[in-house]
Amino acid sequence: MNGTGLKTPIVVVLAAFALVLAACAGDDEPQTTGSPSPSATGPVSPSPAAELPLHIDESDFWIVPATGGEALRIAGSPYGFTAEWSADGGRLAYVRKPISEESELRVISPSGEGLAGPVMLKGDVSDLGWSPEGGLMAVVLGYFPQVLSLVDPATGQVTELARGTPPQEELWIVGWRDEARLVAVKSGVLLEFDTGAGTQRQVSEVALRRPWPGGPVLSGDGSRLAAATPQSACGADAGRLMLIDLDTGAVEDIASAACSINDIQWSPDGGRIAFAVLDVAPPGSPAANAIGISVVDLQTRSVVRVTRGLDGFIRWLPDGQRLAFTRFPCWGCDAGGGKFMIADANGGGERLLVENRETALSPDGLSFASAGDGVILMDVDGGVPRTLVPGEAGWSYFVQEYSADGAHISYVRLPAQGTRRYEMNADGTDLVRHAPSPQGGTLSPDGSRMATLESLGRPEKQNVLILSDADGANRVVTEIVNGVWVDWAPDGSRLLVEAGSSLYVVNADGTGLRKLDYNASAAYTGAWSPDGTMFAVGSGGLNVLDIESGHWRSIYSGAEGRPSWTADSELIAFIGLLGNGRRDVYIIGADGRNLRQLTDDTALESELAIAPDAHAVAFMRPGRDKDSIAMIVDVEDLELRTIYEQASPSGQGGKAMAWSPDSRRLAFFGFGEGRGVFVVSDDGTGRYQLLAADAEPQSVIWISRDRLRITTFLGGL
Repeated sequence: MNGTGLKTPIVVVLAAFALVLAACAGDDEPQTTGSPSPSATGPVSPSPAAELPLHIDESDFWIVPATGGEALRIAGSPYGFTAEWSADGGRLAYVRKPISEESELRVISPSGEGLAGPVMLKGDVSDLGWSPEGGLMAVVLGYFPQVLSLVDPATGQVTELARGTPPQEELWIVGWRDEARLVAVKSGVLLEFDTGAGTQRQVSEVALRRPWPGGPVLSGDGSRLAAATPQSACGADAGRLMLIDLDTGAVEDIASAACSINDIQWSPDGGRIAFAVLDVAPPGSPAANAIGISVVDLQTRSVVRVTRGLDGFIRWLPDGQRLAFTRFPCWGCDAGGGKFMIADANGGGERLLVENRETALSPDGLSFASAGDGVILMDVDGGVPRTLVPGEAGWSYFVQEYSADGAHISYVRLPAQGTRRYEMNADGTDLVRHAPSPQGGTLSPDGSRMATLESLGRPEKQNVLILSDADGANRVVTEIVNGVWVDWAPDGSRLLVEAGSSLYVVNADGTGLRKLDYNASAAYTGAWSPDGTMFAVGSGGLNVLDIESGHWRSIYSGAEGRPSWTADSELIAFIGLLGNGRRDVYIIGADGRNLRQLTDDTALESELAIAPDAHAVAFMRPGRDKDSIAMIVDVEDLELRTIYEQASPSGQGGKAMAWSPDSRRLAFFGFGEGRGVFVVSDDGTGRYQLLAADAEPQSVIWISRDRLRITTFLGGL
């Protein structure tokens, strides 16, 4: 029997470390100036010394002995993991989140020895559960529709058990009654699957929901299920706690609450059930008086109120006399790990164990592991914390769970949040990770300074421009308030700021603040000239702003998107608008002379970058299935070359498309045969993937002929 039912796997998703669009960034690097000259063309290729694509911001999955010792890195992934220990603690199943359309399931020993796999599964794995003896695994694949499948890890055989109906029919695993019988819920209906006989049956007519953070839950002997009624608004008996007999389907109400019940846990002896009411209710109302954890005695049906806070993630200590739980300061707020606490199961005795750290309770209930800046161990009854895994700068840590025998702890190491910079050679060698800058800032092109729009707590001090070093030190609070975006000059000496519908220029140290006579909202789509003297804007028309004088002139009447400059600041490439709604690629002199149209078709071109020597322009055009095709047009003979058929429709305004200073290579973001940053020769040959990335970088810059700088935001690629 599975004495505890299915343990809910911890899913770490880095897409939630998803990149935030940072249109305020202006990380253009000054290119080599001089007279344009034809560049040599030819294929490029990565170095055999580098294993490509690079995963520069991936999370790491680790195992460490609970008594201390060397931690073992199991795998890395830019997208996170789902994992669960077997009931005997001797095996760990983990799934790397898919880079492609498939997930990779592996089974290992605590020493890292591969015991089974890889088993390739179609789609993402959202639920995972071992059978009691470890012969089978149940998995839920995909999103909508979801698919419940059975996996034999020894043979790799995958058998579909049930499939949800689009668009939003949900499936989830409740647990195993024994080695053959699996209990699951499909669209609120409780089902039992006999995996040996290949049959299924509906257990009960009652509608079920999957409350957060835990439940429904099987009893230790697998005969009963504790569950809550579907979500309803707070009111008289809005929450109902039920027992369902899995053999007969009989349903019995055992407790009620004024708000919905959100967490359910059986006591170790099976005689009591702890449940949490975790909801929003007006202070002083009957519903508010229900908030907290309660325990019901299954023999007497008496209910004891244990806590009165926004409490959840209940765990019984093995002695059955105390509960561990997490207290949240507010409903739905970002409060880190909350407060990890214990209380007597009969009420009272509340005690704080640790604050704002993710935690895992040991199976014997005597200690717990917590993570944040490293992994530490603490005794439940006090004592000096012991460092199990020292923290490393630039990383945060997340404890997954103890093995069932308490001998090992699995944890995930995640890239710390903030603006992050990486430098690497174009062949993938010599990767340098710079320390992350505080969250929300926009780095100067060389990464030494940072601009942040920060509210200082008073109505008249909203979105104040603050300039500082990249690590947040030496802050200078400027006079600019109500800031909207910032854009650094290529040499990092000054920056443009939109604030209160006005456009300003200010030096990097906060001095020299000047207001410019230009429509700030339109300047959002602009680009600095490489020499730092002009700013071209392609909104409505193509306008060029002289930074020193503050004067601007219109050089083309219809334009859209972010323009692109040649290295000598003489030519501008832009998307021109015709009266019939067409968009084509043009180039023009910065003085408004020598206009040339480079494309002439019905496609709607967008997001371009002109080669520093002006011999070619790279741009996007719509392709099939709403993807964009990356193209290069030769400026002299107007020859078009397709370099990638599923490139990013983007949102960074072309900042993730960059030419090398010698104009021989182009770096761009694509998501067809692999999501990430690609490098290709200017003749369209020799394409290879340099970086794996789930979302587009904030900027891509060539800092020399053979070296790039990638800037990401909030956890990165």
